Amino acid sequence: MHVLGLMRVRNGGPGLGAVLDVLARWCDDIYVVDDRSTDGTAEVLCAHPQVTNVVHARAGPPDDPVPVPVPVPVPVPVSVPAGLELLYRMTDLCRPDWIITADDDQLLEVEGDLRARLEALA
Repeated sequence: MHVLGLMRVRNGGPGLGAVLDVLARWCDDIYVVDDRSTDGTAEVLCAHPQVTNVVHARAGPPDDPVPVPVPVPVPVPVSVPAGLELLYRMTDLCRPDWIITADDDQLLEVEGDLRARLEALA
């Protein structure tokens, strides 16, 4: 049985590691869309062993030189539907049996062994 964790995060802050640790209790892999974080979120995601796939949305304007008369676009957050669509498409890479989604500030609590419960349902 393969359990995949999905998360969309922007500036997860100091609590992000704890959320990832909780997900890691049940998930074989965690896929994340990092939505233009400007804090240490990218480093936390890269350092966590269960985070195996991260898409980083660009935090600033494009690196390509822009001609002077053209205004530089202001980066906007990835819309919720687009971010979720991207996460769900990322699941095609591993075809999990189960998916657990969490917010970057959401500490999930489950009594008992969640993996055993999921196995029993399969």
